[in-house]
Amino acid sequence: MISGLPLLKPQLEWMLVGERINTGFLIYKDIWTTVSPLSALVFWLVEYFSERSPIVYQSISLVLSFFFVFYFNNVMISRNSFLEKNYVPGLILLIFLHLSYEMMNLSPALLSVIFLMFAFNKIIKEMEKNSGVSDEIFEVGFHIGIATLFNQPSVVMLLWAFFSVVFFTTATFRQYFLLVFGFILPIAICILFFYMNDSYDQFSYNWLSSFINVKLITINDVFGLIFILVIPSVLALLGFFRVSVMLRYNSFQTRIQQIMFLWIIVSLFSLLFMPTIYPSQGLIFCPPLAFFASHLILNFKSRLKADLIFTACSILIILIFFIGFKNWQVQNNILSLTDLKVKTSKNSYLFKNKSVLIVGDDLSDYKNAIPATCYLNWDLSEIDLNNPDNYVSIINIFDNFKNDPPAYIVDQKNVIPRIFKRIPELSQKYKLIEKNIYKKI
Repeated sequence: MISGLPLLKPQLEWMLVGERINTGFLIYKDIWTTVSPLSALVFWLVEYFSERSPIVYQSISLVLSFFFVFYFNNVMISRNSFLEKNYVPGLILLIFLHLSYEMMNLSPALLSVIFLMFAFNKIIKEMEKNSGVSDEIFEVGFHIGIATLFNQPSVVMLLWAFFSVVFFTTATFRQYFLLVFGFILPIAICILFFYMNDSYDQFSYNWLSSFINVKLITINDVFGLIFILVIPSVLALLGFFRVSVMLRYNSFQTRIQQIMFLWIIVSLFSLLFMPTIYPSQGLIFCPPLAFFASHLILNFKSRLKADLIFTACSILIILIFFIGFKNWQVQNNILSLTDLKVKTSKNSYLFKNKSVLIVGDDLSDYKNAIPATCYLNWDLSEIDLNNPDNYVSIINIFDNFKNDPPAYIVDQKNVIPRIFKRIPELSQKYKLIEKNIYKKI
């Protein structure tokens, strides 16, 4: 593990969510964020013991990554997925998990993909049974439901599981129902929790509504993700072509290959549900890419050629990693994630240990400050803060400022003057001390 990794804005938001929950606030009701419920629970537990310690997040991520690699390789061996039993699949997955330094931090995507691997193992186990699919297929849906509660884009993997069961098993209609019911159950329990805490509307707006508000993505949104995945994708593609023409695999191994290929196809749709696209979101692609890349390496007739290709690709991936980590290229290169880095603000001394409301996307000023009000995520907060002519929004803003007043307001979107015009009582409590920065009187 590399200590001293740059702090990125998504990670800062996750820390802030955990910190706010730890101080008694309820996610979605008192903290407007797109972080999924179970991930928020994990960040709360981490913050309970560490208090914004990046090294703790990196250490937990390291432990989970090794567990994931060990479990993945164990599944490949126990299910006889390859012609020979070895540790090459695990080694390749370990390398793929570190395509970017952002992947080395604890993230919802890492927490989620572990449960997707549990679901894969269960599908293969059911496929092995000579007696047909059992009612334990429920567990496949349950694991995907848990994965979705960690990272919402994982919802698309329900389609992967459903088609895998349809095409590669002899399941009955009842078992299809159990699969879907297993997926719905953990989400229904989560809905019930927020309903019992009088915050279902906020939960629906912050998280559930994202299932239907599919985002239109552009090539610019995913270019950085494509760039870091290009080497694994090329290796996996070559591996897929190699196994497609080989006749040495039995029907069970061929079905595993088809399920892994289906994983890649379906997971592409997860991009539509990502509120922000950053490298760790690519973790959902890593297991199938590592699977097919392993087939490429293991099926070379010349072991020397296989070792040379593996070594060359590993060195290139490590080089790409360090280019981003050390920022060796131009300032705004896509590998260094310049736009995602938490920058040192000239006002950091002013906000240190003070309650602050940031109206905008750049959360850097929260680094040493305490977030105030529920408006943590701009994409969600915009419906109130950028709509002061709406009566409901004005009421919400007034109540939030009354219950949790910020000592400072950083107005990146230039909406505060309009809000103060609509709520004169608030304007009397704050004065402009710098451009777009207000201080409570």
